[in-house]
Amino acid sequence: MIPVIHDLGIKYPTPDYYFSPDESYPEYKLGHVSKSPNLVYAAVRKCFADAGLDRNNFGKSTWNPLGAYISPSNRVFLLCNFVQQKIGAIPDEFIFAKCTHGSVVRP
Repeated sequence: MIPVIHDLGIKYPTPDYYFSPDESYPEYKLGHVSKSPNLVYAAVRKCFADAGLDRNNFGKSTWNPLGAYISPSNRVFLLCNFVQQKIGAIPDEFIFAKCTHGSVVRP
């Protein structure tokens, strides 16, 4: 199963609150909570849950959706395209379509 969320109301949040979630989820251990809505964080979290990742622990402080794939001793390299080349009057939507936004990486 590959979960997809299609919601035209989801917009990338501003970096004012470091793309932190706007609520303190049980598994969220960092403590910093955004004062602005972060629907992207919630959507990524929902995709993990809808995919059934660590299904038995969802909603608990022990939920670790990527734990079956990444162990504490592993190193993870996440290649994100943060480079953006804007030519002319190309709208931001086209740039965001080919770059990984920080709010998606954060969760």
